[in-house]
Amino acid sequence: MPKARAVRERILARSKTEELKQRGEGKPYGPYRFLNIGGTTLKALKERGLIPQHDYSGSESRKPDALILDDRGANTRVVASIEYKDDLYADDGVKQAATVGALLKAKVCLTTDNAQTNWFLPDGEGGFQSILDEGGQNYSKLWVSPDASVSAEVIAASQAAIEEVDQRLRDDRIVPERTLNPSALARSVWQDIYTAGDHPTPERALATFVEIFMFKFLSDLGVLTEDRKGHEISFDDVLKRSDDKCLRYYTDVVRPYVKETLFPPGEDGTTILNGFAFDAENTDHNHVFKRVLKKFRAFEQDKINGGPLLEIDREFKSRLFEEFLKGSVGQRSLGQFFTPRRLMGAIVDMAEVEKLPEGARVVDPACGVGGFPLETAARRARLLGKSDFNVVMKGKTPTLESTIEYRAFDKGSNQTESLAIILAKANFVIYQSHLLKAFPHATQALAGAFNEIFRAYSDSSLGSLAEINEGSAHLILSNPPYVASGARNLKLAAERAAIDYSAGGKGVEAMFLEKMVRELRPNGRAFIIIPDGILLRGQASDHKLRAWIARMCTVDALISLPVKTFFATPKKTYVLALTRKPDPTVVQTHPVFAYLVKDIGETLDAQRFSTTINDLPDMARRFRQFVAIKADLQADPPPGVELVTPKAKYIPFGELVGGRDWAVDRFWTKAEKVSLGLQEEAVEITEEDFYAELKSVRDKIDDLLKARDDG
Repeated sequence: MPKARAVRERILARSKTEELKQRGEGKPYGPYRFLNIGGTTLKALKERGLIPQHDYSGSESRKPDALILDDRGANTRVVASIEYKDDLYADDGVKQAATVGALLKAKVCLTTDNAQTNWFLPDGEGGFQSILDEGGQNYSKLWVSPDASVSAEVIAASQAAIEEVDQRLRDDRIVPERTLNPSALARSVWQDIYTAGDHPTPERALATFVEIFMFKFLSDLGVLTEDRKGHEISFDDVLKRSDDKCLRYYTDVVRPYVKETLFPPGEDGTTILNGFAFDAENTDHNHVFKRVLKKFRAFEQDKINGGPLLEIDREFKSRLFEEFLKGSVGQRSLGQFFTPRRLMGAIVDMAEVEKLPEGARVVDPACGVGGFPLETAARRARLLGKSDFNVVMKGKTPTLESTIEYRAFDKGSNQTESLAIILAKANFVIYQSHLLKAFPHATQALAGAFNEIFRAYSDSSLGSLAEINEGSAHLILSNPPYVASGARNLKLAAERAAIDYSAGGKGVEAMFLEKMVRELRPNGRAFIIIPDGILLRGQASDHKLRAWIARMCTVDALISLPVKTFFATPKKTYVLALTRKPDPTVVQTHPVFAYLVKDIGETLDAQRFSTTINDLPDMARRFRQFVAIKADLQADPPPGVELVTPKAKYIPFGELVGGRDWAVDRFWTKAEKVSLGLQEEAVEITEEDFYAELKSVRDKIDDLLKARDDG
């Protein structure tokens, strides 16, 4: 008898397998997959790998009518457990859907007769708890099977209802869509991290906040539910553990899964997580970590200013790193990696990035935390009405495709340098959060994209100076480091690597300038933030560099920025706009656009309070007007073209390059500067620059004495 029963069970299993083969493995259903199951058991579905590999002991014979699955990631997720019933509220249908939904950890359960739909929550006991809409009424949108004989519009509306419930269901209610700005939360959490135990460096404190932010963000999206071993890894699962165990559980279970499975590292060994400031062996750190998690939970429960981290305000995305730098602790340490947001936005505006052709290559060889490529993509999306980045499903695998080739590099030879690229990658995920909201399991696709875009050079002190990709870039936007000391060692390293940096100039910024000019394709454009030393120094090597730039490029603009524009340096800086000449022998005829920026929309002290006075938008607008007519310009504006503002001038190219330096401020008289409220600014220079200036003066005196003696 037992033998006959075993034979019958094998025959039955084969029949269920055949049924699955005939039905296929489901059909595409928007971002999901619809599986019309019929009489197939959970056991058979599990054996075929169609549902999560949970332990269904005691329930393997259950037979749901249909399932909606999300298998865009490593683990299949059940979105809905469905029963077709004429009586939507009959106990058998509700209990079947609720208990199967609980077993499968579904987001929602429903019963439907293809004319009305009953939406409710999973319940292991088979109980009924209705889902409520934004107004507190029973959620009643119609869902019908995609196999039903109804119009395409009805099918599309049903799919939209599933997506709405999946993305906006919190507890038992559909929450309204709104954007959040967690700046206050960020400031509070940073204080906790700073005061934790061993007082972490600003770099590690910022990286720690970003990591916890990403943990909560991914949990709210439903990406973090359980790992491949079945361990529960959501924010709630960590928070519910005791004070002395939640940090240990996070570092031992959750963190490795995020780093190695969801967002695997690139060839440079970096991903979105590293530099974590908390140590599970430290008792104080355990309590601080739990306190930080509770603050994130309190923010989620704040009905007025908070909520789940699903729709993040664009302002917060772009200001996240800037807000952190407002405290004096982080400015000196992290300021080297950061270009002020308003200045970055103005430069992106000047570049008119929305006009880039499809497939264009945009490069930043000294990217810091990645602001220039990310702001470029954000402006293009805003003005063109579509994103450069799109998730495309190839079978069951999501991939990320881009219409623009973004490339950004930085050094990574030590932990501090690597943190810049790690933060850039995390910044990319925050900027592209809408993609994860629509495709919660496209994490590996995003990792593939940010690992391709952002790269840390860890095998050479040269960083991205270790290679020159001649004539490859349509657009370069960059704020290279301003370091005079150590430049000689870098040039020696370049010589050992057989890389020829011979255009001239002092300091690392001169090497970057040469690299960027050489990497521009004909008619490619560059917008580079440079220190005043490159424009002012009178040594032969600096004259040589400026002459080389003028030969290789047209000088479109020099924008004078106020002292203390940057968080970490009191140096005077400029924006240099160049276009690579197709033929270096052609001499520039159009003038150079110059502008004296006095105000940048924020105070120039440590607090960086926002102000209503900002010259940058006007500067960018006038530069774009200049670009539109520059081919028709000679030395002066043509009739009908008025500059209007006294802050802008068209400077004849010959007068700029034929003078003692390229600092455009000298083309404004003292009286003009006083009328603009621009007093002569005290400019701080390094000891090395001071001695370089002394040497330049000495060389000029020697030349004069020699000429007199020869005469």
